[in-house]
Amino acid sequence: MTIQEAQLVSWKIFRKINDKHGADSGKAGSPLAIISDLIKETGEISNAVNNLKRAEPGEEPKTKETLTRELNKLLFSVLILAEHYGINLEESFLEHVNDYLLDSLI
Repeated sequence: MTIQEAQLVSWKIFRKINDKHGADSGKAGSPLAIISDLIKETGEISNAVNNLKRAEPGEEPKTKETLTRELNKLLFSVLILAEHYGINLEESFLEHVNDYLLDSLI
């Protein structure tokens, strides 16, 4: 799946969830609500990384699974925010990677 495909699928899932549950709150689906989710997930990623650093032997798979889940939630929020504003993340990501590559060669 490409980034663009993931962005579109995430948007469709988000719209279904928002249509089903968001009508009650009045704020669901707004850019600020999405940003709030991004901030929340970033904090949860920080906690997961800290827990992974302190994990006892044998606990690593569980804490890594938690980190994976939180990273996916963050990615979902990024993808829907980009789609909300009509940003092609795949295209812009490739441009930025190209810029970094060119800068490293100079």
